[in-house]
Amino acid sequence: MSAMLGLLLLIAAAAGVFYYYRKHSPAVKQRNADEAQRIAEIAAQEKALFWGFRIVVPQGAVECDAIKKVKDREFEQDKAPTLPLPGCVFSGTCRCGKVKLKERRVKERRGIPDRRDGLRFDPNSTPRRSGIDRRKGTGKWEDFTGL
Repeated sequence: MSAMLGLLLLIAAAAGVFYYYRKHSPAVKQRNADEAQRIAEIAAQEKALFWGFRIVVPQGAVECDAIKKVKDREFEQDKAPTLPLPGCVFSGTCRCGKVKLKERRVKERRGIPDRRDGLRFDPNSTPRRSGIDRRKGTGKWEDFTGL
């Protein structure tokens, strides 16, 4: 009986050593690092697909005063409040949620390069933003146009 118990303890110790070295081997650490990087890349891709969140309350759910202020509002991803909101009286059973808002701007909207620099009228005239506030003058447009 004693020999059987000793053999069982020896097998358990060997299994523990095997588990420890397998868990902490460089290959496992590399695999975990690769997995973490892959998860971060997927999160970055998903973040690029969605620009923000809309706060929604399910049909028929009871609304607290805190959610009434932000219900159906849209927030950027980094500025969306966490749910349940502080001050929610239903924090244990809150059914409010966030709906991801899909990014609609997927390509450059301007088909041609910006031409604003080439459209300036007379290079010898005073700049359009000369610093003179026309609202503080006499109010006559002729004072500013030079006509």
